[in-house]
Amino acid sequence: MHSTFIKANLVFIFLALFNFACGKRLPPMPPSSRVSPPVKVAGFQRGSNLILSWQLPPGTSRTDVYRFVESSTASPGVTKEDFSARSILIASVLGDASYSDRLEFADQPVRVYYAVRFVNEFGQKSDFSEFLVIQPVPNVSLPPSLLSVDVSQDKLTVKWKEPNENVDGSSPPNVRGYNVYRVEKGSELKKLNSSPVSSDSFDDFFFEFGVSYKYFVRSVSLDKDGNFIESDDSNIFEVVPKDVFPPSRPEGLSVAASPGAISIFFAASPEKDVVGYFVFRSEDPNLPLLQWQKLNVEPSEITAFSDRNVQSGKTYYYFVRAVDKFGNLSEPSEVVAETLP
Repeated sequence: MHSTFIKANLVFIFLALFNFACGKRLPPMPPSSRVSPPVKVAGFQRGSNLILSWQLPPGTSRTDVYRFVESSTASPGVTKEDFSARSILIASVLGDASYSDRLEFADQPVRVYYAVRFVNEFGQKSDFSEFLVIQPVPNVSLPPSLLSVDVSQDKLTVKWKEPNENVDGSSPPNVRGYNVYRVEKGSELKKLNSSPVSSDSFDDFFFEFGVSYKYFVRSVSLDKDGNFIESDDSNIFEVVPKDVFPPSRPEGLSVAASPGAISIFFAASPEKDVVGYFVFRSEDPNLPLLQWQKLNVEPSEITAFSDRNVQSGKTYYYFVRAVDKFGNLSEPSEVVAETLP
């Protein structure tokens, strides 16, 4: 009797295990662990924007950005419980680790708290990060207005018009100078000045003809603690400088005759883009210069030239023109003459 009972129970357990094994598999449950919050959110003010950044932990699908604003006269010390109850979600950022929050400035100064929460692919959220607390400066200058980028032989001159007011509508503008930025294709953004520019123009000497450049300028304001705060970006001005500037004419021409040849010597042109020199000759000094014979098809890379197609007893007249890599020709040099013995 007892043996029969045990056998019946064993059969029941076997059938239960068999049915469980043969049944449908349940979908895998998402992991119970939550994504880790970042150590902190970094940020700074630029114009009317607060620029936030953070580090993305592995497995993050999106980052939710939260904000809480209070009067700057309120006692600081918001707890995570207060922030969780009173903050609002202002953005959900996909695949990026930064966010720009544009503020509208009221008459009353404020204190702004930011924190982020990471969300993984299963919809699980991290705890709030540590707070970033910023008290925005209301009287940061508006950006200047870019007017032009003027091209000359050795520099690009960026010109702008100063702003009239600050981001909160107050005036005069809180301007302590300007920062000039340039973007070259395939290169990172570069600030061109080491300290704020006090004038309304800037000369960029480090450029190449034929390369596309984009320029913009930011005003620089001063907060109550003496720290610099930049404005938003000005309008962007793009320029592809073209070299239409001829080299200076060759100087210091001298000439010397030897049996069967006349040699012409001259000083090198100071321009770095000069690729050579053309030598012109005439037996008639009164012939218009454009009608003189060009003696070399390709520009001479050296500052000397030997004319061997000469005849004894004749007088020959010469001048030289420099040419740069863009094909710009200098004005003619002075004319020199020599008689072959």
